[in-house]
Amino acid sequence: MASPPLRVGFIVDAPGVSKYVAELLRWAQAQQFLAGSHLIIRDPASDDGTRPAGVSGRLAELAWALLMRLEQRRLRGSRHADHLCRHAVADLPLPRIGAGARAAPAGAACTQDQAVLQAVREAGLDLLVHCGSGSLPEGWLDAAVLGVVSLEHGDPRSHRGGPSGFWEVCERSPDTGFSVQQWTRDPQVRPILLRGSFATQAHYLLNQANVCESSLHYLKSVLSRIASTRVLQAQPGVPYCGRLATRPGLPQQLRYIGGLAASLLGSKLRSRLLGRQRRWGIAFQRRDWRDLVMASAHRVANPAGRFYADPFVVSRDGVDYCFVEDFDYRAQRGRISVLELGDTQARFLGSVLDEPFHMSFPFLFEHAGTLFMMPETSENRDIRIYRCVDFPLRWELHRVLMRDVSAVDTMMFRHDGKWWLLTNLAPQPHDDQGAELLIFHADDPFAPHWTPHPGNPIYIDPSRARNGGLLAADGQLHRVGQRQGFRQYGAGATIFRIDEITPSRYRETAVASLEPDFGPGLLGTHHLHSNGRVTVFDYKTEEAIR
Repeated sequence: MASPPLRVGFIVDAPGVSKYVAELLRWAQAQQFLAGSHLIIRDPASDDGTRPAGVSGRLAELAWALLMRLEQRRLRGSRHADHLCRHAVADLPLPRIGAGARAAPAGAACTQDQAVLQAVREAGLDLLVHCGSGSLPEGWLDAAVLGVVSLEHGDPRSHRGGPSGFWEVCERSPDTGFSVQQWTRDPQVRPILLRGSFATQAHYLLNQANVCESSLHYLKSVLSRIASTRVLQAQPGVPYCGRLATRPGLPQQLRYIGGLAASLLGSKLRSRLLGRQRRWGIAFQRRDWRDLVMASAHRVANPAGRFYADPFVVSRDGVDYCFVEDFDYRAQRGRISVLELGDTQARFLGSVLDEPFHMSFPFLFEHAGTLFMMPETSENRDIRIYRCVDFPLRWELHRVLMRDVSAVDTMMFRHDGKWWLLTNLAPQPHDDQGAELLIFHADDPFAPHWTPHPGNPIYIDPSRARNGGLLAADGQLHRVGQRQGFRQYGAGATIFRIDEITPSRYRETAVASLEPDFGPGLLGTHHLHSNGRVTVFDYKTEEAIR
């Protein structure tokens, strides 16, 4: 028997809401499992009239207003140009409860707010979602059966307070978090229902827009789950050792502006005046990956105007072959090529796959005595498998596993009678492809339908989610997880031992870290693979492109 709809009250501020709240409400109106939900309108608490004291405080206010204007100008012409637009409450869907009720000052009664609260209680709602500003009087916390939840922008383990998205850029944090929280009577203790993070963007409002847009998907997921289970399932808490952030003062604003200017000028200087760009390369060593010494590996020279990355190695008749992403700067597209690895040198054998879209990450697997390749084809919005028909140069399309998906760096293996697919999917077209790790399973590697793992997404975390290779050791598989830096793709990687993978559980343990410390001028490393005889990996430098 189907569960009755979840009756949700969305608490918003009068007279208007953000574009993201407006989108949430339109979505809620279209969901059958949220039938009977309401819009609860409260006026935000009035300004108490206080202003920053002293000359420095007033200068900070003026500087912030100027900074906001500059930030908004930087959003013009982008898909986030309407980030700060407000939508009138009168234009929002869902039946309304209350309007014009103002939150009470501390210690004072508020007749209007109490009237709205009473109407909320009489509506018999299951859950309240606080989409407005400020706190709620205590009586609101038990006005619905399951209480109150909210979507907060900022990782509760490292950044609490606002402005959302600013401090992560100012402090050059590699990621910017979000969380769906359950409200309690202690405002500093809120159980976390779901949390995750995305790569930090270049500047404040762009970063804020990105986390607002991307995190909304996960609030919808939490509401869907609550509608099904009628339970608020919280994650274990952790101590918070950071400061409670507030609007930055003048010194912090100047530091932020200085960091942006240095980054922008440095990038232009390197690319336009010096002709330097960041460029990947590969290296190999004739050892198992557990004995690898990256500093003494043999580097493979990049061809003029191209680079190699994402190496995978396989042996045939005592010879080791390395399949790579072969990126062409002029075409701005990658193809798949193969190299023959000698003792210290590599010989280019040719291109094996060259489609009219970008290809990379040529993951290899064998089945029934045949070699298959599953390269990244996210530009074509699919996950596809190619079959080798004449090793190593001739391959043909064998099967398209998934269509209309934005998936990168997909890997597959057989374990306990099932085939497992580990991939990085973007839930929405503009989302970070490397933030989510998802797992699927099937009985056959070419099955038309794959069962999603109930724990999906396993991670929402750009510091570990994106795949960077699959390794074997002593009968156990190890997943290489990429780590992104501040505005830097592929800053490093972590090797995770897969301890358990079943249709209901997944556990892995970090066993090693890969850092770009094995040579001068290295900026990143994000991929490692081995066949037991030889280990291959990639690295990033900055150099002039011939």
